[in-house]
Amino acid sequence: MAIREKIKQLLGAEAAPRRARRKKEAAPQQAARDMIPEIERLLDSLTRLSAEKRTILSGRLNMVGLQRIRAMIGDDWPRVAARAQDIALRAIQRSCGSDDIYSRYDELAFIIVFGSLTPEQAQLRCHEISEEIGRKLLGDRFSADACEVSTAVVESDGSLLFSASSKADLLDRLLQQGEADDAPAAEPDKADEAELVFPTMDAAEALASISIRYRPMWNARHKAIANYLALPEASIYGRVQSDGMLRIEYDSILTPVEFDSHVARSALAAFGPAIAQGQRVLMSWPVHFETLATRKSRQEYLEVYRTVPDAMRQLLILELEGLPEGVPQSRLLDVTTAIRPVCRRFVFRVAPEFRNFGALAGMGTDGVGLNLAGSPADDTRRIATLNAFAAEAAKVRLRCYVHGLSSRAQALAALVAGFEWIDGEAVEKALDLPGSMMRFDLDDLYRAV
Repeated sequence: MAIREKIKQLLGAEAAPRRARRKKEAAPQQAARDMIPEIERLLDSLTRLSAEKRTILSGRLNMVGLQRIRAMIGDDWPRVAARAQDIALRAIQRSCGSDDIYSRYDELAFIIVFGSLTPEQAQLRCHEISEEIGRKLLGDRFSADACEVSTAVVESDGSLLFSASSKADLLDRLLQQGEADDAPAAEPDKADEAELVFPTMDAAEALASISIRYRPMWNARHKAIANYLALPEASIYGRVQSDGMLRIEYDSILTPVEFDSHVARSALAAFGPAIAQGQRVLMSWPVHFETLATRKSRQEYLEVYRTVPDAMRQLLILELEGLPEGVPQSRLLDVTTAIRPVCRRFVFRVAPEFRNFGALAGMGTDGVGLNLAGSPADDTRRIATLNAFAAEAAKVRLRCYVHGLSSRAQALAALVAGFEWIDGEAVEKALDLPGSMMRFDLDDLYRAV
């Protein structure tokens, strides 16, 4: 049987139960008919591709699904369905090259064929795509359970069957292959590092894989969302931590100043149109202390702001991250003096266990904060962290902010502890573009969660 006919057989077998499960939804047959042109184009593309790559199907034809994500979002799904489709398509498009093809299979699934990857690489690439989609739609609620990838395998009778693909099993196989080839053994928790299966990126490719989202921050004292925090996110080649800082995957590719400059340029471009139209909304993004610590990298970074209008500078809050314990006061003074002309104010993001607040009190900073997005989401532990942090900062009269709160209990605890700025899923989800200033009070907080 021709490959085209096999795929038709596969699609026919899969489409029936999917439609049956949704027959109570509005116009499912019409929706299915709307998919036919896309599926036909996929079949035509597969026919052309398979003429050059005869073994492409087994393990390379994969399906990325959104059903689990829809279940986790629940009743809000109709409101975010269109955005979910757009996020999924963008993630897939960024991952596909000229040898690859993809198509929407139905409202909750996409088929992807990677023409130049091994079956294991193709499957791992799909898992990374699924993770990117899940993180963007679910935010701090994301877990591995949200990922849904299936792989077409060739049965002994020549038929094709989709079976669920497990990332853990896949990584085990990759590690076993590496050991068989006398490759250096990888730690289990590092098995998904990009260099395990993908070619090394250059700096341009690494920067292209980074996108920016914007998290609304609540000013509790003024009862308003008046600031949007630019959060870098990265696609399949690596990841940026949930706090938006450079992670080890990029260390050998990008310097901190390259990363920070890219974030600043991207965010300035996103905020520019709104501010040019008269919107008065504060904008902020992180910058590594390492970027500002040496004169050469500091000058390179500050060059980004050389042509920024004063009107925009007066709306910018820079967040210095990665401050070493025991840094000399003279070094701190050099850094803060250098950045003061390019922003409205600056703040320090420090580790939850940081306690040397006295060193920051005389620097003219507007506040000190921490990020909890990457820490365990247990309310009790997070609330204890918030209380201890705020108490120490209050001793030297530093104002506090916190990123990444995931529950109403955490948000209320932060308010009681004295945090003036808070953000996270407890307040509002991150956005693809910065929004506008708006009123936000406790009633809105209860509606947001």
